[in-house]
Amino acid sequence: MAGGRDIKAGFAQQQDEQQDSDPFLPQPKEDMHSSEKQHFIAPLATGLDSSQGVDGSTYSTSRRSILISVALTGCLLAVSLMAVPLWILWTNGLFNDGSWKNALVSSARPSANRKAFPTNIGFAGPTATGKEAALILTAPYLPLQTAQPPLVAAPPSSGSTKHKHLQKDKDFNMLQSWGQISPWYSVESHGLKKADSIQPEGCRIVGMHWLQRHGARYPGGGFGAPLEKRLQDARPHWNATGSLSFLNNWEHKLGAEVLTPFGRQQLCFFGIPADDQYNLEVMVESPGYNCTLAPYLQCANDNAELAKVVRGKSVVWEKYFLKNAQKRLGKQIPGYNFSMQDAKDMMDMCPWETVALGYSSFCDLFTAEEWKGFQHLSDIGLWYGSSFGSPVARASGIGYVQELVSRLTHTRITEHNSTTNSSFHNDLQFPLNDAL
Repeated sequence: MAGGRDIKAGFAQQQDEQQDSDPFLPQPKEDMHSSEKQHFIAPLATGLDSSQGVDGSTYSTSRRSILISVALTGCLLAVSLMAVPLWILWTNGLFNDGSWKNALVSSARPSANRKAFPTNIGFAGPTATGKEAALILTAPYLPLQTAQPPLVAAPPSSGSTKHKHLQKDKDFNMLQSWGQISPWYSVESHGLKKADSIQPEGCRIVGMHWLQRHGARYPGGGFGAPLEKRLQDARPHWNATGSLSFLNNWEHKLGAEVLTPFGRQQLCFFGIPADDQYNLEVMVESPGYNCTLAPYLQCANDNAELAKVVRGKSVVWEKYFLKNAQKRLGKQIPGYNFSMQDAKDMMDMCPWETVALGYSSFCDLFTAEEWKGFQHLSDIGLWYGSSFGSPVARASGIGYVQELVSRLTHTRITEHNSTTNSSFHNDLQFPLNDAL
């Protein structure tokens, strides 16, 4: 037993010595008295003379210190040697005009040789290729659309400490809180508890009336410019901090009106694989042209007065649900008079930048509760501007209802007294009896 203890003790001592000499392992800390500390430090100052009774661990530690010093000196020397030619190039203006990029891209750079490396080598292999996938033709119903892979929405901000409880709302989905700007997503039913996506047995669909909003687009002309101008005009006086730090380098990058790249992808499935079975009728959305999908341009006399009503209702709600955001964000941009309009414009910028660029730093500035308020703000605008809260909504929307009734009853419209366009109402461009 004594021999066994000696072996274990010797093994432990060997392990301790290996650890002392290994620079990648944590070193043990010893409780040394003042006399021992003096004995430990002396050899470092006297050139590591072994005659002074330096033990193995002290010598190893000193040796590591010297090696580290030599390595650092070498690194500093290498950096200095590299800095000299870079400084010469900088003073001669090589980096001013982007010519450094041209220097990196040599004209002798090899290019792919498609002829020497063909992909079709005349041997397809033994595997037979199946038919192209067509879920819409083979599955009884389509899967639910709940996510938008190309887009990244930041998680809702916790804001100040009093807003941290909002993080507990696991059911909150920011992408579904942007009103009409939200990317489309599936719902299990439209308030009909027994609704089902599967066609009932014994029934056959012979017609379909599909009302679809366009894919994600850029905002209307002029959007974002006022916010950018206010920030630029006051730029010498403010410096953003905290969650607003990105404003120090932010610039307005959005286009206007047309579909974004993501918006074009959203509608790529439309008409596939039945694109040879329908006619696409293009209608003009502009003053002077009747269009049942844009009736506000045909009844323009009320637009200015209606806009005042909608704006007045919206301002009341904005002051209520954005007051905390205004105070919270205003503290992070000293030197700038952060207004309620700034908070509203930054909140608007989040969804528009996300559907256009894929991500927006503005999204993380607001809490989940504030995003729910944003969604309600969209409801207010649409209710008083285009729905039952508008005194002219029925008159504006009757043209679309007339066309829908005409198709459902297979009855031709004979009197065009609304926003319908009589030029299109014929058997070719407005058929009433064509089945799928």
